[in-house]
Amino acid sequence: MKTLLSTFAAFVIFFSVGNTFAQVAGKKLTTDHTVTLKVPSVAMVDLAGSNLNFDLEATAPQFAGEAIGVSATNSNAWLNYSSVITENNTRSVKAQLSASLPAGISLKVNAAADNGTGNGQIGTSTGVQTLSDSQAKVVVNNIGSCYTGKGSENGHQLTYTLELNHSGYATLREASHAVKVTYTISED
Repeated sequence: MKTLLSTFAAFVIFFSVGNTFAQVAGKKLTTDHTVTLKVPSVAMVDLAGSNLNFDLEATAPQFAGEAIGVSATNSNAWLNYSSVITENNTRSVKAQLSASLPAGISLKVNAAADNGTGNGQIGTSTGVQTLSDSQAKVVVNNIGSCYTGKGSENGHQLTYTLELNHSGYATLREASHAVKVTYTISED
């Protein structure tokens, strides 16, 4: 009887401890909680470079009978941007003048291909654009989630060119015309 009681007690203790251990072990081995990951939509644009405020000057002709010279260019500025897009969208960077230019001259800009220091879906240059105050011109399109890198030598090098419109030559007057070029990044 003592053996039977000992066996029965051992049996009860074994199953009680085993069952308790299984329940405790099951609860301690698995648990969870929710982590929400959030990525913000980002659209930032900046200019970098040395001497971002500059003059483009036409030159007087060398000989009577020649037009003024307008081979003025400047490539000091670099277009930098950061972008995280919403689903199924792209962005563009547009440029627009703050005021109209005198008849007879135009200001053109070309955003070179990205120099490759950033990452992601970097935009594509749209080539040479004639800037105006009445309509923003797309200079870089097809921008996805990306970054170009920050500062000079990163992103797209901008080349500005002053050009003469020979058909408007009669309206040219000696003067200095300061305009701002505004760059805006926005969804397409």
